[in-house]
Amino acid sequence: MRRAHECPDRLRASGAELVQVEVSDLYGEKFNPVAGRHDFTRAAVEHSLAFFLEGSKFKTCSAADLRRHIEAAGVENTILCSDLGQVGVFSPIEGFRRAVELCLELGYTDADIHKMVSTNAARVLGLETLVAAGAART
Repeated sequence: MRRAHECPDRLRASGAELVQVEVSDLYGEKFNPVAGRHDFTRAAVEHSLAFFLEGSKFKTCSAADLRRHIEAAGVENTILCSDLGQVGVFSPIEGFRRAVELCLELGYTDADIHKMVSTNAARVLGLETLVAAGAART
């Protein structure tokens, strides 16, 4: 497996081996998590919502593809990012609204979605304490 980004020390301490970004781009092929060739159980896997949302000019994957991508790494290791806001595409805020709706339609819970759009990225970036402090204020 090609490594996109070597794992920072703070992630390695938590057991992660690497951080993958845009899996389909890394392998130069349509990502097929069902084939079992890739083990993402110890990686933080980022997926661009632009590839999955209706109305995005970058959409190349279906809702079923998103589910397979999430299941390949698990909710605990999945990060959903935007890559939206370019000319001719809806804003990142609208993209996240659509993504939350799609994830709910796919059967993910509020807690699962919160992990994938917030706390998983905070963990990777070492910002868990700041996120927790912000949540405590609301």
